[in-house]
Amino acid sequence: SILGALLAFALLIDTAGLVIATAALVFISCAADPDHTWRSMLGIYAFLLGFVYIVFVHFLSIPFEMFWG
Repeated sequence: SILGALLAFALLIDTAGLVIATAALVFISCAADPDHTWRSMLGIYAFLLGFVYIVFVHFLSIPFEMFWG
């Protein structure tokens, strides 16, 4: 499941954008642990999306498209 999440992220980042690729990464990888709730998955997704945006797009100036690149 984790490998599938990384593969989905790699395939989606250029075509679907950062928002969709990160959602696929989080929700597919969280499916590997049955203890995750929808609330915890959404919290992880929101934190990771904000972190990735701040670090990679804002500070490092990597031109990730947010939606549909």
